[in-house]
Amino acid sequence: MNTTTSPIGEADAIKASPLFQLSLGSKELFHSNFIAWLAGKYPEQVGKLFSPYLKDTTDDLTITRIEREQKNIDVHLFFANGQELILENKVKSIPYIEQLEEYSKGHTDNQNFLLLTLTRPEFTKTDKIPVLDIFWHTMSYRQLAEALKTLVPTTTGQYDKLILEDYIYFITFISDVMKDVDVKESDQFTFYKPETDPTLQLLQNIRMADVYLKIKYQSLGALLAKRLGKELPDITVHFGTRPKVLERGIIYIGPGMIRAQGIIDIFYLLEDGLYITIQLQERRYSQMLQGYAGYGKATRAYAERLLEENQWFKFNHIKDDIKVYPTQDHKTFNKYGLTDFYQSINFDDTYQVSTILDAIIHDVRTMVALANR
Repeated sequence: MNTTTSPIGEADAIKASPLFQLSLGSKELFHSNFIAWLAGKYPEQVGKLFSPYLKDTTDDLTITRIEREQKNIDVHLFFANGQELILENKVKSIPYIEQLEEYSKGHTDNQNFLLLTLTRPEFTKTDKIPVLDIFWHTMSYRQLAEALKTLVPTTTGQYDKLILEDYIYFITFISDVMKDVDVKESDQFTFYKPETDPTLQLLQNIRMADVYLKIKYQSLGALLAKRLGKELPDITVHFGTRPKVLERGIIYIGPGMIRAQGIIDIFYLLEDGLYITIQLQERRYSQMLQGYAGYGKATRAYAERLLEENQWFKFNHIKDDIKVYPTQDHKTFNKYGLTDFYQSINFDDTYQVSTILDAIIHDVRTMVALANR
């Protein structure tokens, strides 16, 4: 980022970039396509750029073949010396270790693996991630920008050079804006709305708020998973995409986006077809009961029993006299359809992230106790 220009002024300049505007249509796909185009146009230079991530860097490192979106692989590069580089590209989200494990299955000795990511995943603090019997290299978009700068002098076409410089400019800006996207327990809970988070406000102005929010809530979910792993060591914690079938005794943490809002769902199987759930959507914190397969309308009676027994739908451990929704006298629960019943409160920027995590962990303990009673 230009240190003489304000972030707002820099954002206005970014909005004027046609390449950046094109990237907003399909963020990860765009970047993968750009890398594939560049590798095809300048195979020797791009081969050298990615050579540090190869096991064998002898002989000819020219890229001879490029595959896109084959077997869910974002970019697959083939080198003249027989080496291959499988590149997983993450812009809008943080990768899960399960994804890397899936892409690593059945690998061959000449295959190398690179995770290109806007933010470093929570499960590693190093440049190499052990996965199964191999490892994945990591490369940030900031590192990619620096590496691409070395290609600019060797770019033969003036049009290509302008495009490459424009691309370097806007990925450098986005990288710098997102450099502190990781959530820490000492943080205040400000990132749910632009009025309390200047970075979110800035990114909303350039239509990148969804990326920021998704990564923020993923980072918060990863922090929760780490805490639960320490404080409930006898319970398995699954962090990532929710499986189609939930198993007993496993806490499922699923971060994501819904209606342009960050969300974290925490599921626990109470009985077959019945899930007790915590949900943080934007700032709304809900205790839920969700009935499927065999429960349906009977879920409400179960929810009312838990409420009557003071077993669930209670928030006084968070704050005395906290406002609980629904507030109407005639209405006990809010609901989704006929099977999901919940009560909720709202967090705001006066809460610290650690306080929110403490509240969730308290409720997870209650979920486990209810399932085991």
